[in-house]
Amino acid sequence: MKPYLSTSELLALVPWSETGVESMIRDGILKLGLHFFRPRARAHRVWKWAAIVEHIEWDGTPLPRLSRQRKIVDVQT
Repeated sequence: MKPYLSTSELLALVPWSETGVESMIRDGILKLGLHFFRPRARAHRVWKWAAIVEHIEWDGTPLPRLSRQRKIVDVQT
């Protein structure tokens, strides 16, 4: 399985419709930066398959929260 999928590839593999996926994004269930990415502004979504599988197999334990803050990483240390 490829690590990243287009939306059409994702929809062929999951039990959700396109409308269902859009609803899960709007409701904050599927999250930018965790389940999908946009490599450029206005780019199509790129889905991370491992994160989708984790979501489907999720057992209900709380998930870590994603920070929206950008962090500066010192690559010289």
